[in-house]
Amino acid sequence: MKYYRRIPFIIRLALSATHVFAADGTITFTGTINSETCQVTVSNVQVVLPAVQAATLKADGATAGDTRFDIQLTGCDPQASNSVRAAFASDTHMDPQTGNLIVDHGDGDAKNIEIGLRNLDHSPIHVGDPAAAHAFPINQDGNARLTYIAQYVATGGAAESGTVKSDATFTLNYQ
Repeated sequence: MKYYRRIPFIIRLALSATHVFAADGTITFTGTINSETCQVTVSNVQVVLPAVQAATLKADGATAGDTRFDIQLTGCDPQASNSVRAAFASDTHMDPQTGNLIVDHGDGDAKNIEIGLRNLDHSPIHVGDPAAAHAFPINQDGNARLTYIAQYVATGGAAESGTVKSDATFTLNYQ
């Protein structure tokens, strides 16, 4: 009989020993499910900068040809997000030192020129930095207009005349 009374004690002892070595913790997961994203009314925007004299871009860092461009959005859910910004990127045309867009280099192309992107207050938008561009409000109708500036930027000395072409992609970041 004494033997049978010890079995429950031995089982309880064995089970309680495993709890001594167990560590407790909690993992909390959070997230957000957004409603449908905004629609870009024109997804392939072509920005034509004005012709400027190479002499206006004779020093490193000189700028010219400020040109505003808009990214129009419709169908946004103002309840899900109250503002949106563009995050500009380029796999092949981004200068990591300046954050500007490198222009094509071929016969007839301008030399010592990059295209700089700017916010409306002229603060630089570093291509590849998702937080560099300013955000714009989404109105109650679900529309937004993101307005930025493109400009010529002299790099590496005086600009040499020729054609200028570059490209960038953008994604929308909602706040």
